[in-house]
Amino acid sequence: MGWTFYNSNGQRLNTSTTLIDNLDIDGATDIGAAIVDADLFIIDDGAGGTNRKTAASRLKTYIGSSGIAKGWASWDGDSSPAALRESFNVASLDDDGTGVYGLNWTVAMDGANYPSIGMAFADSYMSAKNTTTPFPAASAEVTVTEHGGGVVDRDSLTLVAFGDQ
Repeated sequence: MGWTFYNSNGQRLNTSTTLIDNLDIDGATDIGAAIVDADLFIIDDGAGGTNRKTAASRLKTYIGSSGIAKGWASWDGDSSPAALRESFNVASLDDDGTGVYGLNWTVAMDGANYPSIGMAFADSYMSAKNTTTPFPAASAEVTVTEHGGGVVDRDSLTLVAFGDQ
């Protein structure tokens, strides 16, 4: 016994001739959760008309090559201990003393020499604190310094990292 499926417009769907135009997802139930690696998408393989499924985890391969930020954080360095405000791909923040912080990536960078840029407000600047050679792929360590040379805590700190994962 076979099954017959119809879309919301009453059009019969079958495996050999159903066009994407006949797929009606507007009335579908929202996922109601974050997209995870195991979620599936439909993709036209090579734009040749062969539709296949792909897991969300494969999108990372494609997006990963586009030069977008692979990790970022905004944190309050004045609180004790320092506290993350917002972040992406950050497992934890270390408060390693006055003006010294470590961001530990949830997914490590592929190489040790990934580029990053940091901002410290209130007449300060942020620099990389290279405690290991080469720089560790699993974390970023920074120091916040006043223009006068002293290491300081600041309440508005931001770091963005780029690289491959």
